[in-house]
Amino acid sequence: MTYCCGILVREGLVMIADTRTNAGLDNISTFRKLQLFEDPGRHVMMLASSGNLSVSQGAVNLLVEGLEDPASGRIERLEDAQTMLQAAHLVGRAVRRSLALVGDVAETSVSFDVAMLFGGQIGAAPPRLFMIYTPATPSSARPTRPICKSASINTASRSSTAPSPMRPTYTTR
Repeated sequence: MTYCCGILVREGLVMIADTRTNAGLDNISTFRKLQLFEDPGRHVMMLASSGNLSVSQGAVNLLVEGLEDPASGRIERLEDAQTMLQAAHLVGRAVRRSLALVGDVAETSVSFDVAMLFGGQIGAAPPRLFMIYTPATPSSARPTRPICKSASINTASRSSTAPSPMRPTYTTR
């Protein structure tokens, strides 16, 4: 089971994710599931994922490289987003694109579902926290519900992406 959790607190945002991955009974290892996108003084964004590792890491790779906007043909990147909501919608597009790249998954017994927590802060705007799941629709944390959590039982997947170097836990202010 994979867990990730994000909590909006008075002073900012806290996000955590485990690192365990399972591709069968005898293939258990670790993989970084909390990604940091940071430009000091401009933005801090974090993405925690649970679910199918190939889909989630495919989405992360698309976010790093940028996604083509189907309407304009322009390449969009997280660092170009003016608001956290715009960035959350870009994450949703990356999830949908990653699922499309996997192809027809209806005939397999592996679950390709993912859930992502996406949070951070752009400029002086207050921190925001979103849950993005397989339909790639963001759901926002609110003062009455400051916690988003995700758990996935089936994390069996294969991924050709190399793990990111380990980093400490991050918070935004």
